[in-house]
Amino acid sequence: MTRSPSAARPTPRAATRVLNVLQALAMEPGGMTLTELSDAARIPKSSALALARTLADSGFLSVLNGTYLIGPEAMKLASSIAARRRFPDIATPAVRALAEATGESALLAELASDAPEAVYVHKAESENPLRFIVQIGTREPLYSSAVGRALLAFKPRPWIDAYLRDVALVPLTPSTVTSKKALREILGKVRRDGVAVSMEETIEGVAGIASPIFDERHEVVASLVVGAPVSRVAGRIDPIAARVLDAARTISGLMGDAGAGERR
Repeated sequence: MTRSPSAARPTPRAATRVLNVLQALAMEPGGMTLTELSDAARIPKSSALALARTLADSGFLSVLNGTYLIGPEAMKLASSIAARRRFPDIATPAVRALAEATGESALLAELASDAPEAVYVHKAESENPLRFIVQIGTREPLYSSAVGRALLAFKPRPWIDAYLRDVALVPLTPSTVTSKKALREILGKVRRDGVAVSMEETIEGVAGIASPIFDERHEVVASLVVGAPVSRVAGRIDPIAARVLDAARTISGLMGDAGAGERR
């Protein structure tokens, strides 16, 4: 019988033992002594001690009076995985509350996987007959839309540089910024303020006010935007921006961003 490559490849012992240790402790919220951990993970006591020390040094385990427990880094990782699997569902209450508080449409967007564009993944539409409407899956340019700028401004500098080098700033409306120098200045302001504003730069008559959403590594993973007719929001950009920023920070906290509360 011919074995598949995966069947023939042995699992590294150290990696298996790490998983055994974490799984054993995950089943015991009260923690375990070294002897109990060694027995539960089915590894020699000396090996269990070496692994436990390494995991404790990295924050994946905690030690209290000789008892080993799941540490903060493991909890953060678990929370992040759960949040990613539930996004955007985990954010929907905050998005709906933002739409109700502002009276305008609130939407979530992520960076598209196949192109440097923002793609809408969730929306809570305004109840106003005159409102911003967009279909889930619709894409927006990063350079002209508020939701795109909130994503772009917080990407690593090399990523931004590569994007600005390659992108053509096509004027979508008479208000679209087509100078790369000006766009860099706008992105710098977005980074400082945490809010991106676009007034009729992608669609005439439409304003966008957006803020980034971060994960547990404080990496931007999405953006939250209020989209509305310019005629209705031009005079209240600041109060809407404050609400968008606060809602985005709430969602970031749900995604595991430990600094979200500190920046309030």
